[in-house]
Amino acid sequence: MELGATLGQRGFSPIRNETLLNRILLALALTLAIICKNSAVSAEQAKVQDERRVVLERAQAELGVAELIGARHNPRIQSYLSVYAANDLPDETAWCSAFVGYILQESGVEIGASNLMARSWLEQGNPTKAPQPGDLAIFWRKAKAS
Repeated sequence: MELGATLGQRGFSPIRNETLLNRILLALALTLAIICKNSAVSAEQAKVQDERRVVLERAQAELGVAELIGARHNPRIQSYLSVYAANDLPDETAWCSAFVGYILQESGVEIGASNLMARSWLEQGNPTKAPQPGDLAIFWRKAKAS
């Protein structure tokens, strides 16, 4: 038996009894199954973690995008605005909400906010006191109502 010979070469006794070998392999498989079960995340948690990773990668790839000075407009920002059929607006338009919508859409995540107001994202997801990378934070300008 190949396995037994290999083990024997390393100073272990060769395993000649196939029943014993099957029991050892079964014990190893059960041990691995228990380890995997204890360390596994649910399918939903794995999906959320994967979505966060993809969203962050896409957002980071957009670092450095900025408005153009003058009459010209940055086509990249206008592609963000196009998510809300607002690509005819100038790039000086507050585009933070459009950016989030664009990144989520490009990442395959369902977009919930329906307009260019950042506060429209407050209607999405769940509030948390322990934000994670990939979560969306919405800040107010002067007061909560603004």
